[in-house]
Amino acid sequence: MHFVGKFFKTLGILITQPGFLSVEYKKGKRADYVHPAIMYFIIAPLFFWVFYSGFRDQKVYFGAVNGKKIVRNGTLELLKQGYKKAKTKEDSLEIAKAIRELQDSTEIDNDEEDENEKGTGSGLFNLYDTTYKSAAAYDSVQRSLPPDKRDGWLEKIGTRRDVVLSERYRKNGEYVWVDIVNKFIQYYPYMIFLLLPLFAVFLKLLYVRRKQFYFTDHCLFLTHLNTLLFFVMLLYLVVLSLKKFSTESRLSLTAFAILIFEAVYTIIAMKRFYEQGLAKTILKFILFSILCIISLFSAFAVIYSISISWS
Repeated sequence: MHFVGKFFKTLGILITQPGFLSVEYKKGKRADYVHPAIMYFIIAPLFFWVFYSGFRDQKVYFGAVNGKKIVRNGTLELLKQGYKKAKTKEDSLEIAKAIRELQDSTEIDNDEEDENEKGTGSGLFNLYDTTYKSAAAYDSVQRSLPPDKRDGWLEKIGTRRDVVLSERYRKNGEYVWVDIVNKFIQYYPYMIFLLLPLFAVFLKLLYVRRKQFYFTDHCLFLTHLNTLLFFVMLLYLVVLSLKKFSTESRLSLTAFAILIFEAVYTIIAMKRFYEQGLAKTILKFILFSILCIISLFSAFAVIYSISISWS
């Protein structure tokens, strides 16, 4: 019971007094509060348990985008030249197989031949304009090409990612974003955990003249901030589960209110913890947010591309 009382006391202060717990912990006043790491590893898993129990299968739909014609003649020509110069029967058979698979992958419906036909896809990934029909076809072609003509490792990851996504979502391109959103939610706790030192580096650079703050102090501040973030998202899931309130307009308004709350909360917490003026704090909050967003989406793009390309 003592721990439960201390937990709710700590949670209440965390919600109502931005930055106060971090200040207290830095001063060494820790006995009356639950350790920041314990708070984090209670709230965050609770959020993901609730999310995966009842919300992971909700779908988001996106419109289609225009497709373009597929051009493969260059690759086919290289394979045909290799077939003519093949020195063994085994080489000829392998190259002939690659040619057939590539030619098979060029077969599209007459409707798709029209340049103005609408295809499915996204601004980030090719779902309609991929050269290869399957990842196996792409791998076969790559094996058959001369080493100096094969794709590099980075290009190979991007091409295989597009091919795999095309296989899965060619006819239903809007579902690629469902997959992306679900994967982002799935990877988010790991990215936050792994990138927390990087975020602390960002704060260290932004407050480089504040010599009294060590790297561990920035990590402490971020742990409290992330705990609050997961708790607010947990409350949003509770609102989402109430059918009486889950209209599109109310949910959008709630999401907007949460974003505003998080921004205001973070600014107040930074001002209290780092003891700087409001104008400087707002500027550093904007810079910090930009750096974190870029880092998160860059990390996700790499992880998602690798996981998809070799799935």
